[in-house]
Amino acid sequence: MNEPALKQARLILVDASLDPELEILREIRERASSSIRVLVQDVDSPGILRKAVNRGEVFSVIGWPLDYDLLKESLREAVTEAQLLDSRLRLLKESTRQNRELEKLTASLESLVEERTHHIQISKEFEEEKVSRIRGLIRFIQELSGSSSFEDLIDLLRRDLRSFHQVHDPVMIYEIDSRGPQIVFWRNSMMQTRPWRHAMAFVPHIHLQDPEMSRRLANYFARPFGKALVIPIDVSTQDAVPEPTFQLVLENSLPESDVSQVLDFCLERLQPLSTAIERLRMESELTHFSYRWEKTFDGLKDPIAIIDRSDRVLRSNKKFSEQLIKDSCFKSFAGKDERCEGCPVPKVLMTGQAGKGEIRRHGRVYEVHSYPISLVPGGKPTNVVNQYVDQSQAREIYMRLLQSEKMGALGLLAGNIAHELNNPLTGLRSLAQVLRMGLAAETQTAQDLGEIEKASERCQKIIRNLLDFVHHDEKNLQDVRLDDLVEKTLPFLKTAMRMHRLNKELTTAGLSVRAEPQLLQQVIFNLVHNACQAMEKQGTLTIETEDRGAFVRLWVRDTGPGIPEGIRTQIFEPFFTTKREGSGTGLGLSLSKEIVESFSGRIGVESVEGEGASFWFELPRLEEKA
Repeated sequence: MNEPALKQARLILVDASLDPELEILREIRERASSSIRVLVQDVDSPGILRKAVNRGEVFSVIGWPLDYDLLKESLREAVTEAQLLDSRLRLLKESTRQNRELEKLTASLESLVEERTHHIQISKEFEEEKVSRIRGLIRFIQELSGSSSFEDLIDLLRRDLRSFHQVHDPVMIYEIDSRGPQIVFWRNSMMQTRPWRHAMAFVPHIHLQDPEMSRRLANYFARPFGKALVIPIDVSTQDAVPEPTFQLVLENSLPESDVSQVLDFCLERLQPLSTAIERLRMESELTHFSYRWEKTFDGLKDPIAIIDRSDRVLRSNKKFSEQLIKDSCFKSFAGKDERCEGCPVPKVLMTGQAGKGEIRRHGRVYEVHSYPISLVPGGKPTNVVNQYVDQSQAREIYMRLLQSEKMGALGLLAGNIAHELNNPLTGLRSLAQVLRMGLAAETQTAQDLGEIEKASERCQKIIRNLLDFVHHDEKNLQDVRLDDLVEKTLPFLKTAMRMHRLNKELTTAGLSVRAEPQLLQQVIFNLVHNACQAMEKQGTLTIETEDRGAFVRLWVRDTGPGIPEGIRTQIFEPFFTTKREGSGTGLGLSLSKEIVESFSGRIGVESVEGEGASFWFELPRLEEKA
């Protein structure tokens, strides 16, 4: 059988008797693998059957002689199997064809997916780069918000520029005030700010390479300076003098093709950098203004404080308090637990009009000028500015002047009285003495004339004491006796003592002190007069002197209402008084204290409220001369 016919055969019968080794069956299987092979044999030999199955892969075996029914049935089955085999072959071919088409389609899809995946990867990388750039910009802006100086700004920009290896540390040149241009640069591992010796002019345009700037910076740093990329920073101004100018200089060795990338990087940060510079400039101006106002207030001689509606001190100058204490004004200024008497703040807050009052602090008198502050036009005041003007010295000088004028007027009056009365009194004494010379001493007339002479002498003594009281010379220190001064002073107080019983216990007649008699008389006069005024009803006035070894002490006691414990430490302060308005100046005890201490003495008070008061002063005792 030729080769084409063999390949087209679907059913082949092979006689085993013609080829016992079945070589032809093996050849048919190799050359027509898709055919159905049936073996015909006359001997039932297991060996032949095994060879047929192994070598020829036969479909069935038919015995000899032929059984036509069996042959027909076997052939029918073989034909059916051949048809099935053809169908499988067709399906296999179709499947193979479809698989090849599918492989082609798959390859095409893989190419398309790969292409699109490549574009997506490129877009993803671009988006990631964009997100990274935006995140870096956001981080830069966030760090800018926490910067407190121009040095911090340049340091932030310097850290961001590290990704550009051919860009060196940035330099900023600026001018914002009268100090002139300044340059900020990195040197010796730290940021420095120094004066810029060249003229500073704002460059409105970007210079990718500025040879003049490179030359100036090379001279400034005393080293070669690379290419200078100069970027002006536009800062908004509001009538600033001089107008602020800022320039960012980047030293670089970049090729021209890479400069644009660095420039874009800087331009993204230029606007937030400008905003941060404006913020720092305004903070600097506010700090400067605050410092100037603070120094202005601290330079004022009067205490000044800003107080809120709760009397709490918000700001103050050094004259008010060395330390800013967030406490009430009366506690931080006067050391009191309640509002000072005479404080004008409540009235000013209520009326919204400026006012003034008078308070006392540590023995000094202050005139308080209060000025309301309203944050809303026409609204209620929210704060008050208090100016405390110390009137103590002026009032003391005025009262001393007034006292001096009073004593001068009293002295003039006493001089006129002495001039007008001494002559007739002298004549009266002389006439009484002449008349007594012709009379016996035991007669009534002689005795009456003696009384007239004594009365005239007492009148002249009173006039002399009055003249001594109102006339004194500065530093006219003398050896005086307290007992004698008491006796000289009491006649002037007869009117004040007329309602009270006087108890004198003068026991230091032989002891002397060193003082100015007239001033010491004023002290005694003040203490006795105050004691009489303290006893509104009839009482007992006690005056004692005692020897206390190295000192001689005088006591003036009364049976008045006494002095409350809370004000005992204040009664010797100038202008402090418990008397009704118009009844005292508050200078009597303070002047007495000043006089006694000027003679190296001391003055004090002892009192039990409701049982009277005892004032005393003591002076150093003089040693008796042999």
